[in-house]
Amino acid sequence: MQKYEQEHTKAWSASVNKADAYVFVIPEYNFCPPPSFTNALNYVYNEWNYKPCGFVSYGGVSGGLRSAQVAKQLVTTLKMMPMVEGVMVQMPWEKLDDQRNFLPAEHHTGSANAMLDEMAKWATALKSLR
Repeated sequence: MQKYEQEHTKAWSASVNKADAYVFVIPEYNFCPPPSFTNALNYVYNEWNYKPCGFVSYGGVSGGLRSAQVAKQLVTTLKMMPMVEGVMVQMPWEKLDDQRNFLPAEHHTGSANAMLDEMAKWATALKSLR
């Protein structure tokens, strides 16, 4: 009903509401996204509706793919459109420089560009529903 009482919830609602699309960066814990991700989604509802989302997942050998699959199921209950395209980062700790900056490989940037291109199409298409 969007009758939020807490200031942090009002701020979260406003932040989520103003975006047309989302890229979620999520790790994998026990084949699932972290509880903080689920909590962030569940705090508001209408603000997520009819918006596309993409996932950058990371973890061990699976690169967080199982986490992203579970997350995709969750976002559909919020009337979001998860992208088929995504970015998977295997062993991210091996892709950090001495200053702990992430050094993407060509397949990371290629995957990200494909995902973002699709998200732009969906954001435009879904705008009339928002």
